[in-house]
Amino acid sequence: GIIMAIFYGSTELSKPVTRMVTSSFSADITSTSYQAVTGHSVSLTPQGTNCKFLVVMETHGTMQTGSSNGMFEITRYKHSSASTTQIHEGGAYANPGGIRALMPMFSLFFDQPSTTEQLTYSVNFKKHNGGGLGTANFNVNGTITVFEMES
Repeated sequence: GIIMAIFYGSTELSKPVTRMVTSSFSADITSTSYQAVTGHSVSLTPQGTNCKFLVVMETHGTMQTGSSNGMFEITRYKHSSASTTQIHEGGAYANPGGIRALMPMFSLFFDQPSTTEQLTYSVNFKKHNGGGLGTANFNVNGTITVFEMES
């Protein structure tokens, strides 16, 4: 496995990382409801009920207008029970005076799902007003990485 100490705040989370899975995406976000993005999810099966996961999301792109809000949610889908839970939400606002602005968003979320059923972590996006995240020429791009901690 990968040997590293990971801290969440001032607390060391766990022993070494046993797995790391990354997915990349590129999309235009035009909906005011959360929109799933192809290729922006990670699926894995926990090795035990006490497994912990550090979900890292980074994204960057341009806003469609000079005053746009963009939001993201991280969801966890449990395959056997077919249930989706929003585990984290965030966003950013760009108002650079009528020009398109880069909109970086970043999230670290520590999850303890307490299950051994297959999981899929996804990041979905939405615009929050008349603007949008990305345009035909300026997509939103990013990654989601899930670190599984040794229990």
